Formats: sequence, C-alpha cells, structure tokens
Amino acid sequence: MADFLKIPDDCNLRLTSDIIRREADLIKYMNKIWQNYEKGMAVFDNCHSPTVQSQWLALKDEIGEFVREPNLSEIWDIVHAAGRLLYKLIGIPLYLLAYPTVRKHSQRFEEYGCIRSLRNCEGKCCGKNS
Repeated sequence: MADFLKIPDDCNLRLTSDIIRREADLIKYMNKIWQNYEKGMAVFDNCHSPTVQSQWLALKDEIGEFVREPNLSEIWDIVHAAGRLLYKLIGIPLYLLAYPTVRKHSQRFEEYGCIRSLRNCEGKCCGKNS
C-alpha cells in the first residue's frame, strides 16, 4: 500500500541550491533579454520616430502579414504592435505582454544590431548589420 509513496529510482530530485542557481540564471537571462530589447528598440525608434500614426501603420502591417501567412508568431507581433500603439496613447507598456516578440527583437539586436529580420532590415539604424 505504501508503494505509491516510494520515489522512483530514475526520479531526479532537485536540491534547493539547484533551484536557486537556476532561478539566478533565469533572472540573468531575463535581464539580458530586457537590456537588448530596450537598446534595440531605442535604436529603432531613434531612426523611425514612434508616432501614433507610425504605430498605427505598423499594426496594420502586422495584421496584413498575419492575413497573408497566419501563424502564432504573427499573432504575437500583432499584440506587440498594438501594445506599442497603446503605449503612445495611454503610456502603459502593454507591448511587454508580447514576450515572444520581445525575445525575438532582443535576440536579433544582439546578433546583428537590428530588431528587424535580416530580410526586412534597411540598414539605416545599425552599424553591425551584415
């Protein structure tokens, strides 16, 4: 009857120190994502002024991309663009809810200095673009 309480031999128990170490690594990772995203968006916004009109056009472009090629990534891009537009209107950074897009922009900026894909980067904003 007590067999259901027995811990299987192949079970990997985590020590508290392992959990704390991974949590610290996660915080470091999230900080790195945030810093790259923040820098990348600042560079992009410096080159492409984030007006209400430009944010509206970006949202319409993202919706158009989703209509042409529906996928989950495009939905996150729409949420990000809508959040950026709302940020211009009400000042609440709702764009951060679109974590997959935030992470994607962060990684791109770290890799080649632009938040946009290599296909769409115009090369105006970054010096590292190759």
